[in-house]
This record gives sequence, C-alpha cells and structure tokens, in this order.
Amino acid sequence: MLSLSTRILVVDDDAAIRSLLAELFREEGYEVQTAVHGRQALDLTQRSPFDVILTDMSMPVMDGGQLARALKDRCVVTPLVVMTAAQSAAGLAREVNAAGYVGKPFDIESVLTTVDRVLHQKESG
Repeated sequence: MLSLSTRILVVDDDAAIRSLLAELFREEGYEVQTAVHGRQALDLTQRSPFDVILTDMSMPVMDGGQLARALKDRCVVTPLVVMTAAQSAAGLAREVNAAGYVGKPFDIESVLTTVDRVLHQKESG
C-alpha cells in the first residue's frame, strides 16, 4: 500500500500541464512538487528525495534527457517517467533508462496508471 507521504516531482515548462498534474496527484493523495526545467528539478532532488519524477523531455535550460543523465551522475535512483510528444516515446524512454513513459497529448488515466505502476514496482523491488 502506498503511503500518503509518497512524493512526486512534476517537471514541465508548460505551466498549465504542471498545474494540471500537480492537482491530479494531490487529489490522489500524493505530496507533489513542481519544477519548470531539469535544473530546478535537480536542485529539488538534492534537497529532499522523491518517489518518482515525471518529466517532459523537451524543455529549455535542461531537458528531460539531460536531467536523467545528471540524476544518474549524482547516483539519484528515483524512477523517472518521461512525457513526450515524440513519435519514438518508447525509444526515448529506453535511451534515458526511464521506468515508464506517457505520450503527449496524454489522457489523465494513462498518467495515473503509469505512475502507479512505477510506484508499485519500486515498492516491490
């Protein structure tokens, strides 16, 4: 059973998407923080741990791929779920060793299902 203290970091340069996802996960009982780009997300991960990071792949300053590499370089083992409009979403996810991916535009149910699956895999493994 996932606890109410499960922490999710949502990283996207689109304010509407950040807000929508933060609200969605808060309604599901998760603690949520948001970041505008990968560099801000990286700073947040150095202050406190997260159970999963949901990140856009295409962002200014530091994109999702750069964030994934920076997390790996810092030995941060938080599962990463990538969001991308790219046709090769699965390939991009494999490239950055993501635990899952969500295509954009996404539907709410696919986001919840993907994050829930990743959190349960983390809990059991």
